[in-house]
Amino acid sequence: MLLFAPLCWIISGSPRRLWRRRAPLVALPLLITTGAVVAIYRLALGWEHQQHLQPYRLKAQQTADMLQAEFNEHVRFVGTFARTLGDTEHILDRDKFIRIAGGYVDHRVEIQGVNWAVPVFDGERAGFEDWVRRTLDPAFPGILDVDGSRRMTPAGQRERYLPMVYAWPRSSSVMRGVDFLTAPGRAAAAAQALASRRPVATEPFQLMMTDDTGISLFRAVGPDGAAAVGMVGFVLNADRLVEGAIARSGFDGFSAAPVDVTDGSALPVVGALGRPERDDYRIGLAFAGRAYQLTFRPTPAYMKTETGAASWSVLSAGLLLTGLLGALMLLISGERAVIEEQVADRTARLRDREARLEAILDNAADAIVTVDASGVVVSANAATARLFGYPPPT
Repeated sequence: MLLFAPLCWIISGSPRRLWRRRAPLVALPLLITTGAVVAIYRLALGWEHQQHLQPYRLKAQQTADMLQAEFNEHVRFVGTFARTLGDTEHILDRDKFIRIAGGYVDHRVEIQGVNWAVPVFDGERAGFEDWVRRTLDPAFPGILDVDGSRRMTPAGQRERYLPMVYAWPRSSSVMRGVDFLTAPGRAAAAAQALASRRPVATEPFQLMMTDDTGISLFRAVGPDGAAAVGMVGFVLNADRLVEGAIARSGFDGFSAAPVDVTDGSALPVVGALGRPERDDYRIGLAFAGRAYQLTFRPTPAYMKTETGAASWSVLSAGLLLTGLLGALMLLISGERAVIEEQVADRTARLRDREARLEAILDNAADAIVTVDASGVVVSANAATARLFGYPPPT
């Protein structure tokens, strides 16, 4: 009311001449001050919004740090595991593998399984399959290929295979014989791991036993400079990995979705947040040669807790002070208008008196002369001119 009343009076108030004269003194400062208040309000609104997002970003960073720490731990352990098995023969003892794998995986729900695979050349395939049937599984179907629909079929003839032999937990033994060199999502990483002694992570793929997304971590076993005698693989359940990290953060105000961005690709790992939004918080992660972008987004329930009290206080106080400024400017401009009217009235009255005095002097029959203190003639009427023979003044 204090803000808009002066503006309305200036626009439509009467008398128009009076209110039009007050526009530069009242309306212009009000408009400039209102614009400044709105600008300050927007700055306060942005600052308040960033302050509200600060706890969410801190928790998001904490969650990302925990995920990165888990990735690093898995990489360290797979390296230790591989060095422990480095002196093994071509076929690792199953009990030794189960004992080491079970000790590490205990209470780690994000680890779907631990596998042991061995390289087999085509000429060794028959002997390998016969050994598995005699020592591990009489119903072993042989080396298998798995397609994109998770259907297993006998492997075609090729130069080299990398079939899985042991698995922890034992329920994963249904995949015994699957060739990792042709498995969807794992073939490239398995071939790369065999050619080096570094841990290599796979791209995201669908797990065989569930519909969740998995990531395998491969590490070849064998002396440096020689052919690998086997390969250990960790199968991580990405859904459980992300959910566990969020649960440990103790904060339920955001959603998270990691994306594999290795080599410029964008492969979803867990969940999907849709189109990018302004408040998204992105953090880069690395895992055994793969690069991930972990995106966090505050939940609608968390955003509803933003009150906006500080910014509204700034706006209310600013508009109130602007309205008071408008009232003050109305008073000042009113005083100014009164003074100008008084000056104009008195000036008109003086001019009227001067005109009447001149009329009296010009019409007087007697000669009237006005002199100053120095005796200099200031003015004379028409009778004076006639008295001294001068032409009448014009």
